[in-house]
Amino acid sequence: MRKAVGILARRKVLCVVAGAIAALAASLSRSGEDSASKQTQSLGAFIVPVAAAASSSQEGAGRLPLKVIDGSGFEELTPGSGVYIHTNNVYADGNCMWNGGITKDTWISFDLGKDYNVNGMYVWNYNEKGWTNRGVKDVEVLASPDGAEFKPVGAFKLDMASGTEDYMGQTVPFDKPVKARHIKFQIKSNYRNGEQTGLSEVRFSNADEKAPPPKRIEYKPKYARLEHPKLALGAPLAGAENCVFPADAGVVDVTKPPYNAKGDGVADDTAAIQKAFDDNPARGSIIYLPNGVYLVSDTLRWGGKPDQQKRTVLWGQSRAGAVIKLRDSCPGFEKPRRPKGVIYTGKAPAQRFGNEIHNVTVDTGCGNPGACGIQFIANNQGGAYDMTVVSGDGYGVIGFDMGYTDEQGPCLVKNLKVVGFDIGVHTATSVASETLEHIVVEKQNKYGMRNDGQPCTVRDLQSVNDVPAFRAGSGFNVLVDCEFKGMGAASSQPAMINDGALVARNIKTTGYKIALENHAGDGSKDVTGPNVDLFLSKPSAALLGGPGKPMNLPIKETPTVPWDDLNDWVAPQRFGAKANDQQDASAAIQQAVDSGATTVYLPRGNYQIGSTIDIRGNVRRLIGCKAWLQPVKPLSGEAKPLFRFEDGKEPVVVMEEIDSDFASGKFCFLENVASRTLVLARLAINFQGADAYHGTGTGPVFIEDIVGRFFRFKNQTVSARQFNVEGDGTHILNEGGTMWILGYKTEGGGALIETKGGGRTEVLGGFSYSVGKIQLAPMFVIEDSDVALSFAEVCYSNQPFPIIVRETRAGQTRELRQSDPLWKRHFTLFTAGK
Repeated sequence: MRKAVGILARRKVLCVVAGAIAALAASLSRSGEDSASKQTQSLGAFIVPVAAAASSSQEGAGRLPLKVIDGSGFEELTPGSGVYIHTNNVYADGNCMWNGGITKDTWISFDLGKDYNVNGMYVWNYNEKGWTNRGVKDVEVLASPDGAEFKPVGAFKLDMASGTEDYMGQTVPFDKPVKARHIKFQIKSNYRNGEQTGLSEVRFSNADEKAPPPKRIEYKPKYARLEHPKLALGAPLAGAENCVFPADAGVVDVTKPPYNAKGDGVADDTAAIQKAFDDNPARGSIIYLPNGVYLVSDTLRWGGKPDQQKRTVLWGQSRAGAVIKLRDSCPGFEKPRRPKGVIYTGKAPAQRFGNEIHNVTVDTGCGNPGACGIQFIANNQGGAYDMTVVSGDGYGVIGFDMGYTDEQGPCLVKNLKVVGFDIGVHTATSVASETLEHIVVEKQNKYGMRNDGQPCTVRDLQSVNDVPAFRAGSGFNVLVDCEFKGMGAASSQPAMINDGALVARNIKTTGYKIALENHAGDGSKDVTGPNVDLFLSKPSAALLGGPGKPMNLPIKETPTVPWDDLNDWVAPQRFGAKANDQQDASAAIQQAVDSGATTVYLPRGNYQIGSTIDIRGNVRRLIGCKAWLQPVKPLSGEAKPLFRFEDGKEPVVVMEEIDSDFASGKFCFLENVASRTLVLARLAINFQGADAYHGTGTGPVFIEDIVGRFFRFKNQTVSARQFNVEGDGTHILNEGGTMWILGYKTEGGGALIETKGGGRTEVLGGFSYSVGKIQLAPMFVIEDSDVALSFAEVCYSNQPFPIIVRETRAGQTRELRQSDPLWKRHFTLFTAGK
């Protein structure tokens, strides 16, 4: 009887889901039918140009001729309707419009790929909100079979764009069809009378082919739905991590009063979880999810006003066991053109400090084609770790979306799996960089991952797809140690598409037509593959005879330590120090370290540190729970560290989740004199003028997701991921050591990295955000050492680094300056040494 009831219940659920999907499909189909008379392709089917060129463009802003033909910011009004619109957001898809200067000889030309009978064109004029007067007004159209000799087609006046997000463009018929492969617009005027002109999108009409009719879109599930573990609330998941915090750690448990989320997959927990966020904005709060399935029906937003959406962490008990699940066919998530996140952490400006997500699964349910799993932003320090984002039926816009807002990053995304959606992972806009490692994307509809403008560094991207695994729409892209498995239709497609600056190293592909379709760079050559040992969109550079090939330093995974049973945790509160009590807590923290416990935790709040704390003994984890440290006297007036890392019983020690204040002085945050392994993770060392790190120990150092000022390494081995070093003066000194960096972002003047004394430094991706005063020191200083750099610069102040590299070897010194064509605001690879 129970079995029969279970079968009937499952059938009922399936019927409800199927009915909701059918209703949605019918609604979309009716919308398409209603607009059939307004189909964009009224003259003939689209001819999509394969290439575009222009007399000039705003290259630094990414507003290239390519943007007029690549579909960026361009889509159907309703899927299947045949009505095409262009957004008014110029930054969509990493810039989606072309800008060029307006002179007597301003032009843009299109290569259609082959000869066509062309009977007109479809034009979406320049549609940036507030700047539509840049749009083309009077234009002469010319055609050519070979791109050499053009003949007039006619003179036309284009309408100014609407400036709305649903701009439908203009249909422009020719007096008679013309046979051509190349078409050129000679732009005579714009609506601004000077400065800049531009276009959003252009298609041509095929006189020999009718437009496809509107079609019914049916959202049939693409794969079997993921089944989540059935656990009692807070019960540990066998074989998984079990992240549990002490009751006094300052962690906000959404299942405890006053929130009382059920986590049973039945009750709607939206209000309960949202209240936990709303009550704890910008406080360094860890919002905690015990294992359970939390059903939601609206976006979960970081709390407070927009300027408070920072210093907030969402942390689950386990990745597979703590599930946030969107209700099926949920109102508000039905429109792909209005993407809506299940989780949203804020937007620009770049003040979203310390935002993090750990150990959760986000399921966007079925019948929610407008859903994004997570719309995530973090700045300076922050990221997403050990997560799964899955669409219940394969549909949805983006699984992990970092491209929805400007001023994104720097941040670290590590151990992320995305299943379904049009795009698995998306990044866009020009600052401030993302670093991703150990990423899995599966069963996407358009791209596994796409970058549209960011300095984006990715290691170990694993894709299983019948669409391209990675598209560099623009930006500075570094891909290392990736594997792309093509299935089905992938046999007719490239594994990678490049329209920007690209470094691809140790890439394995199977099942794709070619490994790389390349549209950019000095060579513009495709790579057949199947594997790519090394591809550089721009040739490597050197000064004093560098080897011209990657250094290939050994890549070491960041070690982990067990998450201890709560019996092995101790806080300084046990020894008389309380958070926020305005007393020197350093002696109590030292007693906690020396207590014999393996985990020392600092409950959320402020702690004054007046003397050095030695990390020694049994401790293997010092976790701050986003605690905030403030140096006070006597330490604040001395040249001493807040923490000294010494030898002890445990071979690996992790320091994590600690912030400091904005003090300045002779002190530093950490001195490392140990021979054992140190892991520094998720630290915001905000000192202004004081050093973050001095290291002379012989043990290896691992850095993940850190912002700080002034790091000094002597004869040490360092592996860093998302390393954000700011301030004026030498940012990093590597004296005689070995340093490997995946994703390096900087601000401020002075040498970004100085390598000397036979040191070895390899930087795989990253950039200098050159802002403020004129930079006088070289960006990189190399003295008798080996260096390999894949690096870029973004500068909006017109005061970039004048000297990029100063290299001294065997008494000879040379400089590579900003004006050198080897630079052009980025190195795909610069090498020095052997």
